[in-house]
Amino acid sequence: MAISISPNSEPIPGYRLKDRLGSGGYGEVWECEAPGELTKAIKFVYGRMDDDRAARELKSLNRIKTARHPFLLSLERIEVIDGQLVIVTELADQCLKDRFEECKASGLCGIPREELLVYMSDTADALDYMSEKHSLQHLDVKPENLLLLGGRVKVADFGLVKELHGVTASMMGGLTPLYAPPEVFDGRPTRFSDQYSLAIVYQEMLTGVLPFAGTTAAQLAAQHLSGKPRTSALQPSDQAAIERALSKDPRRRFNNCKELVSALANPASSQPHAGVDLAERAPRSGESVTAKLTATPAPASFARQPAVSDSCLPQVLSAAPLKLMGPLPLEAPRTYRPLVLVGVGGLSTQVLQRFHQRIHDQFGSAEAVPAIEMLVIDTDQKSLLMASRGVGADVLPQRQLLAAPLRKPQDYRDDSSLILKSMSRRWLYNIPRSQQTEGLRPLGRLALLDAAGSIRAKLVEALQAVMDPAAIAAAEKTLGAPLRAAAPQVIVTASLCGGAGSGMLPELGYLARSAMQELDCQQGSVTGLLLYGSGRNPTAKDLGMANAFACLSEIAHYGHSDSYYPGDQSLALEATEAPPYDQTYVMSLGDDLADDQFAAGAEQVASYLYLTAAAPASAYLDRCRQSASQHQEKSGDLELHTFGLAQLGGVQDDLLDSMTDLTCRRLLQHWRGEPGDLSSGDTSPTCSELTAVRRSSQAPAPEISLRQMETRAAQILDQVDLSMEHLLARTMEIVKEQLEGDPRSFFHQLSSDFEPADISQAAGESLLETLVQIVGPRKKECPLEDLSQSLLGRALQQAFLEPARNDARQLNDALLALADDNPQRLDGAGQAVSWVQKQIQRTNETSREITTLLERELDSLERFFFPLPPVDPASKRSRQAPAPPDPREQRSKYFDRRLHALTLQGVRAYLRIILRSLTETENALSDLSRDLKATAGRFDYVARQNLALDGQSASLHRLRRRSDELAAQLEQSFFGGQSRALTTFLSKERTLKDELVEELRVTGRMVVLAAIKELNAQNLPGMEDNAATNRLRHVMQSAMPLLADCGGEKRLIVSSPKTHGETLAHIIRNEFQEIAALENSRGDSFICYECQGLSLPHVARELIDARADIAELANRLRTRSDVDWNPWSAPVFSRV
Repeated sequence: MAISISPNSEPIPGYRLKDRLGSGGYGEVWECEAPGELTKAIKFVYGRMDDDRAARELKSLNRIKTARHPFLLSLERIEVIDGQLVIVTELADQCLKDRFEECKASGLCGIPREELLVYMSDTADALDYMSEKHSLQHLDVKPENLLLLGGRVKVADFGLVKELHGVTASMMGGLTPLYAPPEVFDGRPTRFSDQYSLAIVYQEMLTGVLPFAGTTAAQLAAQHLSGKPRTSALQPSDQAAIERALSKDPRRRFNNCKELVSALANPASSQPHAGVDLAERAPRSGESVTAKLTATPAPASFARQPAVSDSCLPQVLSAAPLKLMGPLPLEAPRTYRPLVLVGVGGLSTQVLQRFHQRIHDQFGSAEAVPAIEMLVIDTDQKSLLMASRGVGADVLPQRQLLAAPLRKPQDYRDDSSLILKSMSRRWLYNIPRSQQTEGLRPLGRLALLDAAGSIRAKLVEALQAVMDPAAIAAAEKTLGAPLRAAAPQVIVTASLCGGAGSGMLPELGYLARSAMQELDCQQGSVTGLLLYGSGRNPTAKDLGMANAFACLSEIAHYGHSDSYYPGDQSLALEATEAPPYDQTYVMSLGDDLADDQFAAGAEQVASYLYLTAAAPASAYLDRCRQSASQHQEKSGDLELHTFGLAQLGGVQDDLLDSMTDLTCRRLLQHWRGEPGDLSSGDTSPTCSELTAVRRSSQAPAPEISLRQMETRAAQILDQVDLSMEHLLARTMEIVKEQLEGDPRSFFHQLSSDFEPADISQAAGESLLETLVQIVGPRKKECPLEDLSQSLLGRALQQAFLEPARNDARQLNDALLALADDNPQRLDGAGQAVSWVQKQIQRTNETSREITTLLERELDSLERFFFPLPPVDPASKRSRQAPAPPDPREQRSKYFDRRLHALTLQGVRAYLRIILRSLTETENALSDLSRDLKATAGRFDYVARQNLALDGQSASLHRLRRRSDELAAQLEQSFFGGQSRALTTFLSKERTLKDELVEELRVTGRMVVLAAIKELNAQNLPGMEDNAATNRLRHVMQSAMPLLADCGGEKRLIVSSPKTHGETLAHIIRNEFQEIAALENSRGDSFICYECQGLSLPHVARELIDARADIAELANRLRTRSDVDWNPWSAPVFSRV
């Protein structure tokens, strides 16, 4: 007996099939609901167990079932049911081929390289585990068999898995020729076979181009056996690795799949190792690289050491505080510049995420300003993955992320002679096992050497994108002002304290300059934005301070008039007398910072970048930098910039998050049908009062709402017409069609051979059996009312199925539409469904009552199919005895009643289809309402509403009173004014607890942000408002940069809406006289100090608190050993 494979069937008890996911040459895969309401995948292998393909699959499963690895798809159950192989596994999100198609649909040629390398690494781990631990080869590695689950790969479909010992059978059954290695066509797989297939998958998923172009199995076999692979679609560094992995001779390939992936991630390692004996070892597991560094001869301790000589500190005179300068003339018309923003390391990743969020908040989408591109570089791949996960506006696209991990020490053998020209041997051979810098800046430079080619290519690509005419036109439309396409700017931001950022900063500016030169951007500029901030770990703080000091000293050396940058062959950079950056900013966030203080600092830097890139202040800030550059050219010394920033009436995260949660929560409550009127707003101050007011004054009485929904439901039910009379008439039409005419005439023709007087027991039974075949058994003999047991029943079943489904669909669509068209939303739609169910059940009950009466009548009529008892002669002589009924007439009446009962049974069957559909709809609405309630709980407003929000309680109070109004705006923004938006949205397959939360929060944030800006504009101080003026003085003080005592000049900039800008400028001029007042039409009010001419030596001493031990340690953290670094004590560094 064959297994029933259809929706809702249970081939294995407890495993209910839901949807078919796909099929292939070996079988088909379904999604199923397993015990415990878990979702699993279930595969049915074609053929019986005595067929070759099913037997091969089971044999393969027996080989692999003992293997346990996080990147192997788990086999949870293997069954043979009725001779057919059935396999239950965990259910993945999608396969790699699906991800590839998504990327293609978005305009990419394939999966972004950095993302793909993560998938390849997972696959390689799993395949090498199979090979090295179990001597198994998968032999069917292809995109469809690499499943994605939680952003990681699960290798699946083990139908061709083979042991490498004693393989003699043909391998052709089930083979996928596109990806098969040549030795498999000969039936001789090796431990290098899966590597060959993985290389083909990598090229196809990255470029969309297969290395072998055959279209038939024969062509592909010939090409795999003797053809040369086409790898020109790959970048040169990838070509060498892929060509090696696709060697016809398996022995010439990499030792394992992980070596292949490592060669792709680190191109210099793709050549065969030369066997150089390393003089120094890598750190042991668990050993601190920093500890090993400090254990080398004459180490500098990270602890404070006052006894160390201060000769390595800059010898400077005391510096004057920042001098306030007058405003520069405003440029007319206002212009912007294309921007490539480069971030290195974890802190800069936070900055760029918040910048991405701010651009999204201001313009609705980061893509609205295509003349701004970003690139994030980090040695920590996990950090990059975290930055790209989720759906919030702070999530960075994969194409903007570049992983630059270090390699293992032995992988530098082939390049060691070149690298050691500029770096100390101890760094090359003391790379942490984590392959991250662990705070050591020389390792940051080593990572830069490894990734230089990729970074330069990314920079060129980004510059081309921001200067593209279409991007310029779109950005001009968004910003409302022209862009200077020929004058792009690159801003590099990184932490001075981190290993990656501090190590890359001195030469990353030169890489950006080389990208500019490649595109002939003569008017372009490169700006360095160097961030300083230390945490509370003393050891990490001292190392960070030393990194900062060393980085600034190197930048000072390259920028000094008596020095030059010597170039570097590994970086393909030539010698130059130019400094790394046209302008160098140093922004101090402070010392001993907690995580939330780092986040606040990242937000401040992101706001400044927003002013620089996409706010009306952009052109003015550019003028300030040009003025500073002219001054620096005259003086010949490298001078620093800094800034201070405060947002007037700013949007604090707590306030924004609190109101976003309340707004989203209120909308979800409204969708469920909780009382309230979103269109009218709410003026009550607290949540409890909100509910009370709505229930007392806004929400209609429950009995009125119910009557209204019943009226709407009745109108919908009338349109479908499921009345007893209508359904009986439709059923009888089908019966007449099947009987080819009047039922009475049909029966008379059927019974014409039976005379009433001659009927026998056998003849009566025969006629009844014929009638049962036509109309089915009676209800008492078949209580399940199975229509399939009779000819007419089967005809009714077939004729009713599609019309009933259509009526059910029409009814459900109309009822679901009520969720968008009634004040009670889902609750109202559920009430309507319940009312319609009751009406249909009443019709059903009426049908059953009539059927019961008919059954009683049929009991008395059935006796006329058999010989009647003899008539008593005495009764014949009695004149009072009635004449016996005509048996023919009684049998005809019996047939008529049976047909009537059958049509009633057909009506019930028709209504069962409708009721089953309505039950599913009712359950779906109930599930949605329950999910929405749970999802509303994810917006934790109740926990936030009692926060002390630093002077924003009044704003919170006013915004909270508008919660319903904001929720209505959120719904309008979320759906864009579509009709039936809620039901359409909720009918899609989605995870409410994840996707809906993030999508609503992103849109809700924009709605609330606009409301806060409007409120802030109303709250700007007036000329006679003394209290507000005092608050303004406090805000201006908080905007003052920390590096305010290192010499230089400052300019004060006020950017505010036009309606309040003049008032604000008047108040500030009374205090400071010299300001630049700029109009900002987007509702933000900023006070910014733009500072220039800071003494670099003073800044360096300030950041390390003039600690000689830190300066001494910094000397050991130089990134290059081939440069004769200028001593800080030289007179040229003693500028005040």
